[in-house]
Amino acid sequence: MDNQEIKELSRRQKFASRIGVICFIILGGAFLLLVGLVDAMPHIRVVIAATILLVFASIFLLCAIVQKNSISFWIAVMFLVPFVVEILVINTAATYGLLYPLYITSVFIACLFTGIIWRNISPHLFMMVLFGGLGLLFFLQSTGVASYIDGRNGWAFVAPLAAAHFVACVIFVIIKLSKKGSKTKSSNE
Repeated sequence: MDNQEIKELSRRQKFASRIGVICFIILGGAFLLLVGLVDAMPHIRVVIAATILLVFASIFLLCAIVQKNSISFWIAVMFLVPFVVEILVINTAATYGLLYPLYITSVFIACLFTGIIWRNISPHLFMMVLFGGLGLLFFLQSTGVASYIDGRNGWAFVAPLAAAHFVACVIFVIIKLSKKGSKTKSSNE
């Protein structure tokens, strides 16, 4: 959807959104009630967190589809990434210590999918480079690859690269804003 054009939702769209939100909340609540009654699950807190994340992701995804709203889609993906982390922690031998870079990379993933679905990836490129690069560096540390490089725990390798990556992104923004400011200044004269 074009950012300059904001359309009022039809009654059907509003009704569908409200009914969908109510259904997702009821389904999530019913599932949590069943889980609470069983109480035999070893990862009960993780299941509760995953359920809540999935309910929120489903609500935003439904709103994105019904309302054709790219921001709601982006938020839905931001809820889906932690949901996937929770599911991986429950069902695999992976731990939060290994998977924490996914939280950093979630912005990259949300921007990537939003850009692909809405066929406009260029507004998301900066955030993708910033968080994708940082996420990649933290994955090197969490998986142990960086520890082979520096011979210790990997932070001596990752921390300076992460700082340099962040500083390079900030410098890029400053240069871009100064060029934009000089263009508007010259066009006003």
